Amino acid sequence: MTDPADSHTCTHTSRTGECGAGPPLAKHDAEAPSAPDGPGDGSASRGQPPLVRLTKSQKKVEARKRYRMKKRARQKETRREKRIEQREQRKQLLEGMTEEERAAFLEDEKRQKEALEKSYEGHLAAAYESGTKVVFNCSFMDQMSDKEKSSLAKQLSYAYNAMKTSDPPVRLQMHVTSFDKGGELWQRMLHFGAEKWKMHYHEGSAWDVFSLDDIVVLSPDAQEELECVDESKVYVIGGLVDRSIAKYESWSQAQQYGLPCRKLPFTRYIKENLGTVLNVNTVVEVLIRYLQTKDWEHALTASVPQRKQTNIGKKAVKLQTKRERKEYYESLRRAGVDVDDPPGKRPRLQPTGGDLEDDHREGDRTDSDEDEDDELDEDGDEDIHVDNGGQKGCECG
Repeated sequence: MTDPADSHTCTHTSRTGECGAGPPLAKHDAEAPSAPDGPGDGSASRGQPPLVRLTKSQKKVEARKRYRMKKRARQKETRREKRIEQREQRKQLLEGMTEEERAAFLEDEKRQKEALEKSYEGHLAAAYESGTKVVFNCSFMDQMSDKEKSSLAKQLSYAYNAMKTSDPPVRLQMHVTSFDKGGELWQRMLHFGAEKWKMHYHEGSAWDVFSLDDIVVLSPDAQEELECVDESKVYVIGGLVDRSIAKYESWSQAQQYGLPCRKLPFTRYIKENLGTVLNVNTVVEVLIRYLQTKDWEHALTASVPQRKQTNIGKKAVKLQTKRERKEYYESLRRAGVDVDDPPGKRPRLQPTGGDLEDDHREGDRTDSDEDEDDELDEDGDEDIHVDNGGQKGCECG
């Protein structure tokens, strides 16, 4: 039996010399190239991903990533240049000495370094055995991303070094509770030399390890301020780093166990209170300076970042703008104005009378815009929430 495809006779050809009618349908299906899947010139069919137009929010995310990468590169280069400068200064200093002077200088330098390390070791050993108890409550690990856990590990290293180098020395017996020594947080702490730290680690919670009668929970959500640091008490600082600043985490634990909950006395001693959420290490620095001087004002002003103390700087100005906007909306509602738009945008006012809309003119930037700009304005340390004691912060303050 004859195949219809074989019996096809071409009665006309195109200018290319090919059959205009083409082969039968079956052969066209087998030989014709498939249509490109993506838009444009069919790049997706050649193994390249299709072009995708980013949304406005995605563009902002990418812009922030580029900003952070450039900032880290600048900081890395600045540190490298500083190290080179220090080495050059040291080289010039040594070259200006005679051989005898150089040998004596290096020997004296070595002796001073050994004495300092020995002093640190004695101080840390004494603090490990008998110091004011400070507890880092790590029961919030399941609420944090990998980046936030790394930030917490870094803040714990800063807190430990703040106690180690305190002058005059302050003994803090540091404990880490709800802790898995071998878990993700521990692996990140090892990058900062945690295997050498003189700290107490506990798998159990702070409420199980210590007597409830001795515990004071530090949280910025507390109603009462910390009046003094009683060296017989156990001060619990929540180890929750959360960029979105989760509230009432440590406060709710204190309520659950009927424990006293206190916040650092910001309102009394910081004139422009621009935020009580601090890093874990900042809270520890405040406690150290208070134990050194018994002066809250000095302890707070010397430890808390300037951006949280004054209206100087872009970030402080933005925080103040947010507060003013909130007050503005509240004043509109008290005046009987129906505000339907999301907070942060200029509302479509429905005044009950008069030229209320003109009297309450407001900028059209949104809160989300300001939050994104805040992130772009960050300096060295991130603004991170750490529940209990302090930036990018701890819930004490």
